[in-house]
Amino acid sequence: MSTASAQRAGLAVLLLGWFLHSASAGDVSAVGLLLAFLGAVGVVLAWLRDY
Repeated sequence: MSTASAQRAGLAVLLLGWFLHSASAGDVSAVGLLLAFLGAVGVVLAWLRDY
């Protein structure tokens, strides 16, 4: 997977998690926050893989 594809996938997960976190409450909100965090980590790792 190219860096750009990995970054887009990570950004999509981050946005989905952010949406779930902001639009929900309770457990779904917590899962959304976790997804957003994992998406951000994925974007950073894809960026670091080039260096």
